[in-house]
Amino acid sequence: MPNLTILSTDIRTRDGYYSLNDLHRVSGGEKRHQPHQFLRNEQTRELIGEVNRSANSRIAYETCRGGKNQGTWVCKELVYSYAMWISPKFHLQVIRAFDQMASGQQLPQLGYKPDHNIPINDLVYEIAQLRGVSTEQVRFHYDQKFSSQKWTLEEEFMSAAARTVLRRDLMAEIEKASPDMLHLMATAKQKGLRLVDESDYQNFQARLQMQQTELDKLTDEVMRVSRNLRSLSIHNLWS
Repeated sequence: MPNLTILSTDIRTRDGYYSLNDLHRVSGGEKRHQPHQFLRNEQTRELIGEVNRSANSRIAYETCRGGKNQGTWVCKELVYSYAMWISPKFHLQVIRAFDQMASGQQLPQLGYKPDHNIPINDLVYEIAQLRGVSTEQVRFHYDQKFSSQKWTLEEEFMSAAARTVLRRDLMAEIEKASPDMLHLMATAKQKGLRLVDESDYQNFQARLQMQQTELDKLTDEVMRVSRNLRSLSIHNLWS
């Protein structure tokens, strides 16, 4: 049976119970959401009573006070209740995690790590994506940092040092990124794709359009010259 995985974190299980301490950590670990705060909530106590009186004769939760399984272990019903007590968003994440586990099709939460020799331009794109800024802003930042614009040239000696710095900065951004973003980046990498900023894409499209316009003008000029040469040749004016 697949593990229950929430936000890329496996929730420990024990004899059909789930670790409430793991759920607390993955929910954000706020003090007001500690397991004992949840268990003494009046609505929780009523639910515990209903579970204990149900036909399956299993108790709603148990507490281990030592050893590797130390902590509070709860039934599935209390997992749902705890998630709903935290927030609607966390409740939805837990529901989806259980649905995926039940279907046996747990979606892989891919981790992302840049290739060792990742091109500098790719580093720029990925740092921009994680910071939520444009690539122009990232380039300007490192222009100032390196006091030069030559760091982007792969054949320059400076680019080796620049790649080390940018890769380090990218890893720092990855540490702060959401699991969903990392999963998206890893999926894109698997498929040979690259995430780009929308403004960068629009600028690229605009440059392509300008180049196409210039190419059309050049084609028209070549055709005009060709027609003139043909006309001169027909009238024996070209020698």
